Amino acid sequence: MLRLGLAVLILPLLGLMLVFWQEFQQVDTCLQAGGAYDYREHLCLYEAGAQSEFIPFSARYPWLVNTSLLASLLGLLMCVFALYRPTKPSS
Repeated sequence: MLRLGLAVLILPLLGLMLVFWQEFQQVDTCLQAGGAYDYREHLCLYEAGAQSEFIPFSARYPWLVNTSLLASLLGLLMCVFALYRPTKPSS
């Protein structure tokens, strides 16, 4: 149960980080090229004076963020229960 708990603890967070960093790389590439990134459409805008409103990652992907964190919490609880050793009563 400990190995399964560790997998459930770590894998959802790695998936969340993978999605976040892929999008972060797209935004950074767009800004380095002189554009403005549209977070709603996931497009780089190159028009003069183009502005885009920043929308946090957790607001754009609430289902992904919440399920990843809940799955990791479940994995943490699985690890705690797998490592729990009841104390022996002293005689």
